[in-house]
Amino acid sequence: MKIRIVGLLLLSILIIGGFTAGFFTNSIKSELTLQPGKMSASPALSMGSATNKQAQEVNRSPTTPTAILAQDTFQRANQSFWGTASDGRMWDGDANTMQTFSIVGHSGQVANGQGTFNAVLGPAIANSEVLLSGSMSQFHADMVNIGAVLRWSDGNNWYKALLNGTHLIMLKRVKGATTQLGSMPFAAQDGVAYTIRFRAVGATLFAKAWPSNTAEPVGWTIVVNDLSLTTGQSGIRVLLQTGSTVTINAFLTTAADSGL
Repeated sequence: MKIRIVGLLLLSILIIGGFTAGFFTNSIKSELTLQPGKMSASPALSMGSATNKQAQEVNRSPTTPTAILAQDTFQRANQSFWGTASDGRMWDGDANTMQTFSIVGHSGQVANGQGTFNAVLGPAIANSEVLLSGSMSQFHADMVNIGAVLRWSDGNNWYKALLNGTHLIMLKRVKGATTQLGSMPFAAQDGVAYTIRFRAVGATLFAKAWPSNTAEPVGWTIVVNDLSLTTGQSGIRVLLQTGSTVTINAFLTTAADSGL
C-alpha cells in the first residue's frame, strides 16, 4: 500500500513538472523570437533600426536644384557681337558694343583686338559661381589670358580666375588697383579647350581649371579669403594681343550657398 501511494505521488510530481517546464519553455522561446511586425524590446536594436531608417530617408531625399542665374551655349547663327544669350538675356559689358566680339561656328569669339575685354551676363549677386569653357589660340604669359569674373561691377572692380598658359591665377581689382590673390602652376596649351570653375561665397573665393575633355578635379586649386567686393555680376574677361583669338564654348553662372 505504501509503495503504491509513493508511486502515485512521484507520478503526480512528474506530470506537474513537465507541464510547468513546457509552459515556461514556450514563453521564453516566444520572447526571444522577434515576430513579424513586432519591434525588439532591446534598446540597442531599436536604436539601430531608427538609424537605418534615418539613413534611408536621407538617401531618398531629393537633391536641391541649382539656381541658374544665366547661361549661354552660343548655338546661334554667325553674327557681329554676342547679342542675346541662349537663356534670353542680353550680354553686357563690351560684348554688344565692341567689334572684337562675334559668334562664329556656334562659339563666342573675341578677336582682332588688343587689350582687355569684358562680357557679363545675369544679375548682380553676392554668392555665385561661374563655369566657363573656352580656348586661347596662342597663350603668352602676362600678355594674353582667358578668365572668369565674379562680383564684377565695372572694369575697375572685379574678381578674376584666369589661365595664362603657365599658371592658374586669381586676381582682384578694386578701384582700379589690381592685386594677385593666388597662383598655381598650370600648363595650358594653345588651341585646347579648358574649363574654369570660379566660386565666391561670403569672404571665400575658390578656383580650379582642367582640360574640358577630362574629368573635373575633386578639390579646389586655389582658395583665398578676401572681402573687398561683396556683390556684382558674373562674366568673362580676356586679355588679347594682336593675332590672338579667344573661343568660348559655353558659359554658366549659378547661385552658390556653400564652399563645397
